[in-house]
This record gives sequence, C-alpha cells and structure tokens, in this order.
Amino acid sequence: DLYFDDRMYADAQLYYDSTRTLLAEEHERYSEVDTRANVLGSLVEQLNIIALEDSLQALAALDEEELAKRVRFIIRERERAEEEKERMEAEAREIALNPPTDQGSPTASAGGSGTWYFYDPQQISRGASQFRNTWGARTLEDDWRRQDRSGSAFSEEEEEDPLAQEGEVKGEEIWRDPAFYTKDLPRDEEAIAASNERICSALYISGMIYKEQLKDPDNAVESFEMLYNRFDDCRYTPESYYQLYRIYLEKEQAANYFSPDGSGSQTFARIVLERWPDSEFARLIRDPNIHQADEARRLAEEQSYRELYQQYRQFAYGPVITASTHVIEKEPDNHYLPKYHLLRAMAMGAAHDRDGFRNELMRIIELFPGTEDAEAAQRMLDSMGQGGAPQPPKPNVPAATYKTSTGRHHFAIIVPNAGNDMAKIKGDLANMNLTYFRQAGLEITNTFLDPQNQVVLVSFFDNKTKAMQFFELYRGDVDMLEGLNLRNYPAFAISTENYTELYKTKDVEGYSSFFETHYLPGK
Repeated sequence: DLYFDDRMYADAQLYYDSTRTLLAEEHERYSEVDTRANVLGSLVEQLNIIALEDSLQALAALDEEELAKRVRFIIRERERAEEEKERMEAEAREIALNPPTDQGSPTASAGGSGTWYFYDPQQISRGASQFRNTWGARTLEDDWRRQDRSGSAFSEEEEEDPLAQEGEVKGEEIWRDPAFYTKDLPRDEEAIAASNERICSALYISGMIYKEQLKDPDNAVESFEMLYNRFDDCRYTPESYYQLYRIYLEKEQAANYFSPDGSGSQTFARIVLERWPDSEFARLIRDPNIHQADEARRLAEEQSYRELYQQYRQFAYGPVITASTHVIEKEPDNHYLPKYHLLRAMAMGAAHDRDGFRNELMRIIELFPGTEDAEAAQRMLDSMGQGGAPQPPKPNVPAATYKTSTGRHHFAIIVPNAGNDMAKIKGDLANMNLTYFRQAGLEITNTFLDPQNQVVLVSFFDNKTKAMQFFELYRGDVDMLEGLNLRNYPAFAISTENYTELYKTKDVEGYSSFFETHYLPGK
C-alpha cells in the first residue's frame, strides 16, 4: 500500500501479487488486492515492453566493437550475480542442515534444545515437512510465491536433454552466449519501425491504465505526451491528443484548472480538429453530448459482453456462439464487436469446431486489422500451425496394455519440441491451477518422450476425478492458456501405472484412444 500510494507501481505490483497467493479469498481486502495485482501487472507488462525495446534499439545503434564490449559487460555482471546467488544458497543450505545452537544462550535448555524455534532441529524438521506438504518442492530463490513467474509456483527441475550435443549451450545458461543478446536487435528500417510500433502501443496502453484504472492523470499525461513527442504519426498519436484533451477538460471543469504553459484542453482540441478533422475524436470534441450518450451506450455494451464472457468461462459454448452471432449480425456499431468475434471463435475452438475456429480467426484479422483482437487472433492462428500430434510409435514397438484405475493420476500434454517454450507452457498451467483449481503440492515437469516430443506433466492428483477436473479446465480456458489447448496436442489424464506403460512404448495414439473410451463423458 505504501508503494502504491507513492505511485511506485512496479514495486507495489510485486507485493500485491505475492500477497494474493497467500490471502484467503474470504478476506475483506482480497478483491481489492486481486484487482490491484491484475491492473498493475498489466501496467508493468507495458512498461517492460518500452524498456526492452528502448534497450534493443540502443544496442542496435552501437558499432560492432562497442556492442561486443557491452555484451561482455552484461555477461560478466550476470556471472557475478549468479556466483553471489550460489554463495547465499550454499549458506542457507548449511544453516538448514546444521542449525545454530548456543548452549550459553538463555534461550537454550540444559539439554541443548532451545526454546527458540531455530535452536530446535526437531521443530525445523517439522516446519520443513509442513512447508513441503503445503507448497510442494520449491527452488530456493527470490519471489518463489509469485504467480506470474513462469512455473515458479511449482518445481522447475527438468531432466537433461539427452539429445544435447557436447559443447552445446544448455538452456538454463543460454545467457552466457553473446548471440542471445544480439539475435533480436532491430538492425534495419523495417525492424526499427516494428519496434517503434510496440513502444507506441505500450505508451498508449500504459497511459490508459493510468487514466482509467489507476485514476492517476499525472502519469497518464506523461505517457501520452511522451507518445506524441516521440511518434508524430504512429497509430495512437490521434488518440493521445484526444485523451490529453479529455484529461485537461476534466481538470478545468472540476477545479478551474489553468495550465501554466497554456496547454489546456483547447490546445489539444485544436490539434485534433486541424490534423484529423474527419476522425471520431474530432466528432466527439465538436459535440460533447455525443460523447456522453456514446459512453452510456458503451458501458451498457461492456456489461453485456462481460456477462456473456462469464458464460464462456462456465463452458456454455453453444449459448455463447448463438449470442455472439446475434450481436455480430444485429449490432454492427457495437463497441465490442471485435471482441464478440473473438469470443465466438474461442467458443468454437473450445467446442472442437476446428474449421470454424480457424475461419473465424481469419475473419477477425481481415475485418479488424491492427487491433489487439486481430493480434490475439493471429497468435492463435499461428499456434494452430506450430505442429500437430507427435509421431506415431514405430512398427517395432509393442502395443501398450492400459488398465483402468481410479487411483493416483497425472495430467499430461504431449508437446512438439519445435516452436514451443516449455517454461511458458508450464507457467500458464501453474497460473491456471492457482486461478481455478488451487490444489497445493502439484508439480509441473517436462521431459523428453522421444526425439521430436516432450511430455509436460502435472503431478499428482489423488484420484481420477480430480485429474479430470483439471483436464476440463484445460480444455475450456482458451484465454488464459493463450490457445495452447487449441493446438491439437494430445492431452489427457493418465494413471501412474499407465504413464509408465506410455513412456516405455511411446504409444501416444493408443493411449489417446483408451482415454477417449474410458474417461470422456458418454464413453
């Protein structure tokens, strides 16, 4: 709260996010903490985009010699940080294994076992056991509780890649490779223009978060002014002038505000009317009543969209498709028309209408180019093209024998190596568990199934029913998983015995058929 009140939003976000994972949902401030964590998370994401793109452009502007020198410096600093981290972890392990005792301390009993917690090895052992039961196996690292660190809520250990060639840079040490820092540098005009577009978009979105969600007009003004000062003709330049007009108009109407430099609402109104006279923003400036009526209609449309989206989250895909189609056909001026298209597409995908899903995504890209909804559609469309099911077992592999079981289960996804970020996938699954399932002690791991594919495991569920509940959440939530569940990768609940058989035979196709027969409703 102190960081938030001082507008130190990045620091505040870390603490709200950590607090949310520990705070009971019944707590009187849970809703407030959850909202602030989400809003500030969105803001920090945009600020990170700006910082990253600025850094990449600054590095790209260096000559080759200076660039190499800068990269060497970055690697050396990272090495020092890693060495310090290892030293501190070693000290922590030593203290945990050999807790300090002080026979002369007034807190120590005559028998050598102190009344203070950390002088009593038995209490420490019990505490460690309770911690593992609640949180599972955790890596000793900063921010281990935080939900948005990819996979940080679960075990991050991965088996070593058996296909890695000797001398190849390991994934966890890729930062030691100088090419890691130069591969994404914008070196030509097209790449620089794309980088500037990302900065422009992030500045506008962060400005709107300040203005609408955080009610912080000063930071909003700074973001919008930075946008039009840096980009005279980017996609959001007209909007930035209009938003500044609105901010200053509200100040003038509320408190007779007068800007010392004369840059009041009329200054920005005049710029919009002169440069973009036929725009929607010029229309709203000329007739403020239109804005009020438009805003009332927008709020009503937003509420209707949110209600339908909640139906989607409750797996009511048929009604969502029907209602979305009605809005698309009957309300062409609806403010949320692109989102209705996207919602209809996601409902089609979740209902396993793969062709309808693909066609609707292509339609969104065609009808709403340049919008966030079109970008989301493009990401989902790209995901569908990243690969299909893994290779079937080779003819000389014996067929597996699977058995029904209601006992201990995993949830598994078979994921192609090519084009997939395993840490990102595990992080998305971890966030889904924390958001909906909230079962403590689950671990998410990945290991190679064969040279082309890995298996991502969520372990362990006490029984088949809980594993299937997780499967249904995975199948239904397209939004949080960013389309992972629409890529046609085999995904299923599987008992520990059957997983052993699957891993031995690589018979993914055979188990998928077994799963459909014995697990899915109506089978």
